[in-house]
Amino acid sequence: MTGKSLSAVNAQENTALIGAIASLGLSGSSGYGQGITERVTSKLGLESLSIGGGDTLQDSALGLGKYLSPDLLMRYKVGLFDRQSVLGIEYTLNEHLKLKVESGISQSVEFSYTIEKD
Repeated sequence: MTGKSLSAVNAQENTALIGAIASLGLSGSSGYGQGITERVTSKLGLESLSIGGGDTLQDSALGLGKYLSPDLLMRYKVGLFDRQSVLGIEYTLNEHLKLKVESGISQSVEFSYTIEKD
C-alpha cells in the first residue's frame, strides 16, 4: 500500500496502514448486514476481536477476548508479523477493584482501583 517494504514504513504510515487494515472489514459492514468482527465473534463465542498497532507495523497484533465468567475476562494477543503472543486475564474483584495479569515476553500484575465521581 505504501510502495515500500514493511521494514521501511515510518510511524505515520504505520498508523495509516493499521487504520486501513481495520477499516477493510473488521468494523465495517458487509452485504450480510453485520461487519466481519460481529460475525467472527459470534461464530467463535468471543466478546472482542481487534487489531492494534504498536510503535512499528511489526508490533501490530490481533486481539481476542472471552468472558469465562461475568467477572473473569481472558485476552489473547498474537503478532500479525511476528510470533510473539500475550495471554492476559482480568478479574473484577468488586465494583472498584480489578486484577490484571499478563504473560508473554514479559510478565505483569496490576491492581486498579476506580472511583467514579457524580
